[in-house]
Amino acid sequence: MQEVVDFIHRSLAEVSGRQKAVDTLDVAVLTLLNVAGSYLHLKQSAAVGERRLDVLLEKLDRFIPDGGEASR
Repeated sequence: MQEVVDFIHRSLAEVSGRQKAVDTLDVAVLTLLNVAGSYLHLKQSAAVGERRLDVLLEKLDRFIPDGGEASR
């Protein structure tokens, strides 16, 4: 949980450092949008990685049928 709190604090500091106006609501909304964007990017990256893993596992299954020993 502390890791999440630290991440939010860093994000808030980053956004407030870029903003000329120091309206806390604006900073909070922009931080929320940045965090949501990061989450969606990671979620998409994970989905691509999972599809790649599935392809590799299918290729492996062709060489090692039935999860058994490799034929020699």
